[in-house]
Amino acid sequence: TQKLVPIVTGFGSTEIFLHSHKKIQTIADLKGMKIRTAGAWADILKRVGASPTVLPPADIYTALERRVIDGTEFVTPSTNIKLGFHKIAKYIIVPGIHSPAHMNEAVFNETTWKSMPKMIQEQIRAAGLYAGFRTAMQIGIDDINAMEAMSKGKNEWVALTPEAQEKIKELGRQWSEEQAKAQSAKGNDWMARVSESYWSFYDRWKKFGTYRHN
Repeated sequence: TQKLVPIVTGFGSTEIFLHSHKKIQTIADLKGMKIRTAGAWADILKRVGASPTVLPPADIYTALERRVIDGTEFVTPSTNIKLGFHKIAKYIIVPGIHSPAHMNEAVFNETTWKSMPKMIQEQIRAAGLYAGFRTAMQIGIDDINAMEAMSKGKNEWVALTPEAQEKIKELGRQWSEEQAKAQSAKGNDWMARVSESYWSFYDRWKKFGTYRHN
């Protein structure tokens, strides 16, 4: 392990799938598109024939405006609206199936963490829980406000087809399981543990979470 102690400090909601110059509804529509993204999603986009481009946040607006890229994902509506992507790209594609939620954390060196009094450790954990709750609630409200504001503009809102959403889920699972096997072969079982934990919960939620109104 990396000898680190993570403390959850925030939870975020679903991202916008794309601010795009092109209307996207199906997996086939993504083929050949230059899309700003990063991380695992960049690898997955390659599998459907898209051309992912990694750009720092400060460069996204200009690249989208000048059509260096065809579309961009970034984060949730409340942040995207501040950056003005909706002003220069006609289409807003939803839902953000590639990133239905996200989490923030504070990371401590394990040695430093263990040197702290137990009371301080518990206070930090409690502060993390409180910050996580406040963040989740605030982002939820801010995102609704942003969606309402953008809906009054001239953008065209486009929903991915159910088939496209299922395919993206399938590709995400495939990618994580492949990465888990590759890391395990190198003697690192952390990716396998994370993947197994995530998908095990996902399968249980899909089967038994139907009582909830989503």
